[in-house]
Amino acid sequence: FVSIKKNGRLRGCIGTIQAVQASIAEEIRQNAVSACSRDPRFDPVAPEELDELTVSVDVLGETERIGSTEELDVKRYGVVVTSGYRRGQAGCKWTPVRPVWSRCSPEACRSS
Repeated sequence: FVSIKKNGRLRGCIGTIQAVQASIAEEIRQNAVSACSRDPRFDPVAPEELDELTVSVDVLGETERIGSTEELDVKRYGVVVTSGYRRGQAGCKWTPVRPVWSRCSPEACRSS
């Protein structure tokens, strides 16, 4: 998941529950482009905003089935909900399995 914040407030967030790209670098790149330009909740990021943005990346671990709702700890883990062919996540506080990139400078974001 790539999250973009402006002044501490969410400005875009897109991710995948399971990788769909050939490499983690490509997965992050695709999600970063989508987070800044395709998140339906926000207008695309404008170049003049770049100096005000922070970017974080969370890499999710393997999903685990649970036997009951008592096993849920939504403060620590995200929750994947599946119904038929539909699948989505609930709870946006992810615990990164392996932090790949915690912040990026505006210069680094521009070169992506």
